[in-house]
Amino acid sequence: MTDTSGFKLLLALITFTVVGRGISPLHFDSAVYQDDVGGNIPVNAINGFFDNRLEGTFVAPHIIDTSLIPTPAGTLLDVIISATDLLPGEDWGGYQFTLSFDPAILMAINAQELYPFDPTNRPNPTDNPHIALDHIDFAAEVLPSSDPNIPPVGSSGGPIADITFVVVGTGVTQLLLSNIRAGDVYGHHLVTISTDGSFCNTLPESVSLNTIFVGANKYSVSKSGPLFDLTAQVTNTGAGTTMTYAKFVVYDSLGGIAGELTTTPVDITLGATIRLAGKLNVGGLSTGTYLVEGTVWYVDPNGAWVQGHKGSPTSTRLSMIKSFTLLP
Repeated sequence: MTDTSGFKLLLALITFTVVGRGISPLHFDSAVYQDDVGGNIPVNAINGFFDNRLEGTFVAPHIIDTSLIPTPAGTLLDVIISATDLLPGEDWGGYQFTLSFDPAILMAINAQELYPFDPTNRPNPTDNPHIALDHIDFAAEVLPSSDPNIPPVGSSGGPIADITFVVVGTGVTQLLLSNIRAGDVYGHHLVTISTDGSFCNTLPESVSLNTIFVGANKYSVSKSGPLFDLTAQVTNTGAGTTMTYAKFVVYDSLGGIAGELTTTPVDITLGATIRLAGKLNVGGLSTGTYLVEGTVWYVDPNGAWVQGHKGSPTSTRLSMIKSFTLLP
């Protein structure tokens, strides 16, 4: 409560248990305030509301396709923007957003809102998306309608916009969503979040570790000892001709380091698969159970040694770990 002088007084503190999602009014049925002698003082009651409706999410896709490269005839890329995470009754009646991209890789040639946000159902059918060099601005709303054939974008979400690009370069570009607003068919503002996407038509530069051989030929979970050699099979997946080497650390059953090995750096050409072998610094490993951790390193375009990935350049794993037993 705030009086005419601006003094604020807490009259009551109410604790609720939230039992569902939605919007609930918080309103006064009556509001009476009395002074210390029992007289009524005129008051104005300001109603409120509680809103915990599930956030709607704008989603741009992640696209990796090395076949989509520039061609004289023009390589086309179709990108769909979707809406998700809506509860029943929270049907989208309109939205706006901006999609940004790298014009050195993509050029937008067409953009359209999808049904039911297409021009036939909009108050202003000529308000089409605005295409600029490095972004597209979208804004759409549907006409109020009782037509059951016009489906709302409801709880399961769905596609809301379609963009056609021409691929004009190679590399990676983000598909960034910004300036987002959305409302339901009743005119309520919906809280929204976004998930950005990306387009990639070239693999990240890397030399990847494919396989570890315990010995010189093939990996086996058991092998007659002693063991002197370890071998890594690696592939140059996009780093150009560069230098590479492998590093191994062998651990015994107690977690201690039983031996280490770093191979001699060698050249590897783009697309090539080679084996990097060497001998352990401790001589031969004797009978026992071991873990071997392998990593691969290469020279990046800046001239620095960097670590490659396990299996593929898009992997989140940087090392390969295998166990083996040396028999008597």
